[in-house]
Amino acid sequence: MSAFLPSPSCGEPVCCRGSGDQIASGPRKLLLPIYSRYSAPHVIANPAGAAARIPELESDASSKARRVRCVDANQALLSTPATPLLQATGLECWRGDRCLFSGLDLALAAGEALQVVGPNGCGKTTLLRAVCGLTRPERGALFFRGAALDGDPDAFRSELLYIGHENGLKFELTALENLRALRDIAARRRDLSLEAALQRTGLEGFEDRPVRTLSSGQRRRVALARLLIVHASLWLLDEPFTALDEAGARLVNVLVEDHLHAGGGIIFTSHIPLSLTRGSPRHIELES
Repeated sequence: MSAFLPSPSCGEPVCCRGSGDQIASGPRKLLLPIYSRYSAPHVIANPAGAAARIPELESDASSKARRVRCVDANQALLSTPATPLLQATGLECWRGDRCLFSGLDLALAAGEALQVVGPNGCGKTTLLRAVCGLTRPERGALFFRGAALDGDPDAFRSELLYIGHENGLKFELTALENLRALRDIAARRRDLSLEAALQRTGLEGFEDRPVRTLSSGQRRRVALARLLIVHASLWLLDEPFTALDEAGARLVNVLVEDHLHAGGGIIFTSHIPLSLTRGSPRHIELES
């Protein structure tokens, strides 16, 4: 099986080859858990009748590959009745001669959030970049709404919003000018005005300030204002709490909860847990 993922950085397709290694022993692949705000997950019984935990895979000495840490068996084997918003099978990514993760499967449905955790350098950012097309996975396949990404890459890009660890802002431009430029390149836009978006993120009175004069937390708020002006069903957020104070962290929680309530999906990396009114995200933990 192969699928092609459009790369927004260079416009070339990214080939995702093969099915990758198995995470758990045996022919069944491990479908990593996702968070549902509205119902408990439907658990598929472990076909082998294994104990409460699936054993971790040993590192491959020849490739020094590092696997995704296994989770409780009754949480790991998960299914949803609807077609996932996003699905990945057998993802494998390397940095130089070092394998970050291998045989990674996940599924994310509408209204669900998945938090990627793990120590620095384990591949959290790489996973997000592989999903959005900025990093080429060595192996694996990606599907959006049940279709391989090479089937309609424009449709996928129009429903994707990625905010990286860096804010992606021009220091010479004002907060308002940055937000206008980011809105202009978006495929689908919301009706909310730029001024209203900055006001909601706590930047009222700073709209015409050059970004270079803003604090790190204020710059992060400008970047997060994109979530209010771009219409996208899938959010990929790399360390969204970076540089934010307590009020900024509450803002992230509110934005995430509103997005989930509207039927969106989120994959995010963070060492800080979300604080939601209902439930909490499930996790993928990448090993060091």
